[in-house]
Amino acid sequence: MSPHSVFAKILPPFFALAWLSLGVTAAETTFAERLGWKPGQVVVILHVDDVGMSHSSNLGATEAVEQGVATSWAVMMPCPWVPEIAQYLTAHPDVDSGLHLTLTSEWVPYRWGPVAGKSQVPGLVDPEGCLWRSVAGVMAKATPDEIEREIRAQIDRAVTFGLPITHLDSHMGTLFARADYFERYAQIGIEKKIPILAMGGHATYTLKENPDATGKLREWISKIWNAGLPVLDDLHTGSYDWKPEEKTTRLLGLLAELKPGITEILFHASHPTEDFPRITGSSESRRADLKALTDPQVKEFIQKKGIVLTTWRELMVRRQSAAALPERAPSFYFLDIPADDVERFDAFVRHEAPRAKLVRVPMLRGRIVSARGVAAEDLKPKPETAWVLQSDRGITFTSEVPSGSRVVAGDWW
Repeated sequence: MSPHSVFAKILPPFFALAWLSLGVTAAETTFAERLGWKPGQVVVILHVDDVGMSHSSNLGATEAVEQGVATSWAVMMPCPWVPEIAQYLTAHPDVDSGLHLTLTSEWVPYRWGPVAGKSQVPGLVDPEGCLWRSVAGVMAKATPDEIEREIRAQIDRAVTFGLPITHLDSHMGTLFARADYFERYAQIGIEKKIPILAMGGHATYTLKENPDATGKLREWISKIWNAGLPVLDDLHTGSYDWKPEEKTTRLLGLLAELKPGITEILFHASHPTEDFPRITGSSESRRADLKALTDPQVKEFIQKKGIVLTTWRELMVRRQSAAALPERAPSFYFLDIPADDVERFDAFVRHEAPRAKLVRVPMLRGRIVSARGVAAEDLKPKPETAWVLQSDRGITFTSEVPSGSRVVAGDWW
C-alpha cells in the first residue's frame, strides 16, 4: 500500500492485473515507427539470397536490383563466384549488400567448404570435406566456438575483398536453429556494429513459418536494439515454395496483405545459365523469382499502395537517432480480470504462449476520497493529474515493498 495518507473507498468485486512478457515491447508500436516512419506505414525490404553461389545467382541478383524492385542482397562467402560479385560491388558500392552467413553446402555435385578451413572448424566439415548438407548435420556436430570462428572468417574474407557489409543473415536459417548459435551471431553483430536479421515486432509470418526460431530470439530483441542495431517487424521466407507460374500473383497478394511495420521478403532470384540446372533442382523457381521482381505490375502496385521500399543501410542510419527500448518491458497488459476467471485466464495464456512469462497481482477498484486529511472534492490538483480524482481507479496491493522501490515516508502496511 502507499506510504502516503491517501484514502480510498473500495468498490467490490476483486479483480486481477496481469502482464505478459514475450521479450518484446508493446505490439502497438512497430519498429518502422521507432525508426521514424509514420504509424500504419508498410515498409519492405525485397531481399535476394544466395548471391555469389553461382554465375546465374549473380546475374539474377544484379538484374533484380538494376531493373526490378529488389532493394538488398546477401553474399555467400564460401562460394566460388564471390570474386565476380566483388568486382561488381567495387563498381557499384552503393548496393545494399550483406553477408549470407553460410554453414551448409546443400547441393549434390556443386559444393564448398568452410572459409576458416577444416583444421579450425572440424565440426562443420562432412566426410567429403565440405560443409554439411543439412542444418541437422551442423547441429549434431558443430560447437558454438566453431560457429563463431567460421562467422568471423567469412566476415574477414569479405573485408579482404573490400565488400560492403550492410547486414548479416543466415543461409538456411542455421544460426536460428540453436540458441547458442544465435547468441554468437548476435554478439558478433553487436561487437562489429553490423545489423543482423532479427524479428521483434508482430512477426505475423515468422511465427507461422519458423515459430521455434522466433521464440528463441525474442529475449535478444531489446539487447540488439539497445546496442544500436535495427530490428525488423516481420520476415517472409515462403516464396521458395510458391509454384513458379504463380510467383508474381503470390507476391502481389502478399504485398496487399502486409501489416504495418518493416517486413523483409526473401527471394532467390537467378538468371539460369546452361549449367545452372545441374547445380540445383530449383532453377525454374529461381528464374520465376527474378521474373516477379522485375515485373512492371509489381512496381506499379508498390507505388499505388504507397509501400515504402528500404534497405538495411537505411535502417542503420535511421537507428542512430531512434530511442532505446527498456530491457524488460511487458508485451501486453491485461486489466480487470474477474477473480472467478483467473484460473481460466492463466490456462489460456499457458496454451497460447507456453514460453511467455506471466506476472499477476491482485487489484481492487476504488475511488480516492481524501489525501493528507483533505477531502477529494476540496483538493486542487494540477490539470495534468486531476484525472486521478475523477472516477474509480484500479489499485494494486502487495504485502512487501516491490523490488526497486523504497518507502520515503511513513510505513508500508
